[in-house]
Amino acid sequence: MEEGRETFLSGDRVVKGFLRGLLERAHALLPCKCCAFLLFEHEALWEIELHFPPDCAEWAEAIRPLLPWSPRERRRPPPVTRPAAPWKGSSEVAFFPLHHYARGTLGALVLGLPPSTSLTEKATALAQSLADQASLLVLQALYRQRLQTVYALAEQLTQLKDEEEILAAAVRILREAFRYGHVGLYLREGDELFNCGGDYSEPFAKDEEMFRPFKRLPLDRGICGRVFRTGKSALVPDVRRDPDYVGAHPSIRSELAVPIVAGDEVLGLINIESPEVGAFNREDQELLESLGRQLGIALSELRHRRDLVARESFLRALNETADFGELLRYLLERSLEVLYPKANVGGVLVHDAARGCYKLRLVTEGSFEKRGGMEYPEDQVSAVLPPDRPTLLRGNDFVAETLWRQETLPPGGALPRSAVVIPVRDPRADKAIAYLYVGTTQEERPLTVEDADKLWAFHKEITAVVLRARDLEKIRDLAFRDPLTGVYNRHFLDHLVEEILSDPDERWFPLSLVIIDIDSFSEVNDRFGHLTGDRVLRELARILIHNVRATDVVVRYGGDEFLVLMPSTPRDKAEVALGRLRRLVAGWNPGLEGIRLSISFGIAAWDPREGMGFEKAVEAADASLYRQRGAHQGS
Repeated sequence: MEEGRETFLSGDRVVKGFLRGLLERAHALLPCKCCAFLLFEHEALWEIELHFPPDCAEWAEAIRPLLPWSPRERRRPPPVTRPAAPWKGSSEVAFFPLHHYARGTLGALVLGLPPSTSLTEKATALAQSLADQASLLVLQALYRQRLQTVYALAEQLTQLKDEEEILAAAVRILREAFRYGHVGLYLREGDELFNCGGDYSEPFAKDEEMFRPFKRLPLDRGICGRVFRTGKSALVPDVRRDPDYVGAHPSIRSELAVPIVAGDEVLGLINIESPEVGAFNREDQELLESLGRQLGIALSELRHRRDLVARESFLRALNETADFGELLRYLLERSLEVLYPKANVGGVLVHDAARGCYKLRLVTEGSFEKRGGMEYPEDQVSAVLPPDRPTLLRGNDFVAETLWRQETLPPGGALPRSAVVIPVRDPRADKAIAYLYVGTTQEERPLTVEDADKLWAFHKEITAVVLRARDLEKIRDLAFRDPLTGVYNRHFLDHLVEEILSDPDERWFPLSLVIIDIDSFSEVNDRFGHLTGDRVLRELARILIHNVRATDVVVRYGGDEFLVLMPSTPRDKAEVALGRLRRLVAGWNPGLEGIRLSISFGIAAWDPREGMGFEKAVEAADASLYRQRGAHQGS
């Protein structure tokens, strides 16, 4: 037996083999010259037929337009006999439906009959029996194909990193593999279900506007609300008999809604509808429930990853960002990401105690941002925005109108339709030192209490960032300090060197670069432990800080090494100052029995104006350190 073009049956060898066997039986047991299966794919004829004998391919193609039924017929149609183009002794064709009570007509078993041949009652019954067996096989193949589709989707979902991509992939699979009349994906937003993806086919496509009011569904009404509240699927053969049904389109007759779940949490639901009564069965329900579970897992994992990234980003900002404007920008970017994809505008109001107001310091909309300049009286803002909890604003609120006057907007910008306002409170004060607002200009997707809670979960991180911005110099100083010794760290040194190189001000030169090392420090750690070693480092750092000039910069360079930059100090004067410092250390008694501590130092002159790089100066100071240590130990 030969086959036509490839379809899903080409990969299902078991079903294809059984169908081939059924055709061979029909050819052997029934008075036909040839036979074939013509099958539907959803509502279109498949571009393939299985036929026997092998040389009747042209005949099978020729009878395709004669198929008397459409796939929409739910009642089993009777066999039909029609005249056809003659082929090797056959001049009529008899069609026996492949039918399923829920799927409708799947196709037909077609027999090529000799002229003036009538099938007996027994032959008719045998032909219909073969067609019924073929129906079960085709359904089995369809189920396997759709199950494989669900598995394929699950594999796709693991590759996607964006919620919109995941939802779009689910809609694509539903459209291509299931071909339902109306598909909708809903996710919870506040007290409603929001339609975040869908697809329409006839007869719904031309009336898509009718579904617009159902873009958002209440949780306490309708079949969808019932599914979300109970977490149980609803298979409704006739929606007009369901007391919870809320009509959206007059053509809808049956509905299947399954929850999108992750563990015990219901995130949303998949809703499919059809213009036919009893369009869906338990097989559809099982497949869609599997899809709902896969979607739930993917969305839950994505949101979890996004929350972790957002939290990490907030924390990283504390260590990586120092510039005031950069801090505010970073804060807004991370906050918008937390409420993505709904939030698209934002701003920061910072308290100005001297002026008794809150000043709008930055406004952002999409990729546009600008410095704010608006000021709002402290008593006016404090009266309506609590300092200890988030506030959800709507576009018609007095506060919203006050905060979002037209002059605060970027050119062509739109007023937010809703926003979440997060107060930032200094633990030592009873008023907010700043307010962060994140909003949306989308009317159909307003921010909700859940969005406010989601952003409020980061209020500690937000507070830390704004406190850093409010007192930039103090926080910057802390960021540049070595936590053990309190002197500057390598991070600060890098900034300072960059500043000197970018603007070699005369006040720096001549500049001496000094490296100081504790002799025999490894013996302290070995004999007394690292805690004692840490104490020694702290005490030495304190000696250095109190015995150099205020203009000198002390840096913990690494381990027990300290680096001192001495501006406006030639080498000979640096040697005098360090000789005095070494004598102070010689009289230092850190309480280490059997060990007398001393220091060695190396000095180098550094002047980048003469082409000397910082690394070269450090190498020169290192070399001087080792020469002095050798001389010191030799004496």
